[in-house]
Amino acid sequence: MEIPSTLCSNVYDFAFCPEPCYERLADLADPEDWGPGNRILKNYLSFSWYRQDSFAN
Repeated sequence: MEIPSTLCSNVYDFAFCPEPCYERLADLADPEDWGPGNRILKNYLSFSWYRQDSFAN
């Protein structure tokens, strides 16, 4: 198996995370309004992954 030289720029192309995992992560975080369906949390994770990707590549 060949290891890719770059990361995926979209976290959701890299990994699947079912809804209960977002609920668990929101429970572990400091109290915060993550919006309906944890939309803000999902955007935060996506943006953080994108920033890390831009530093890594």
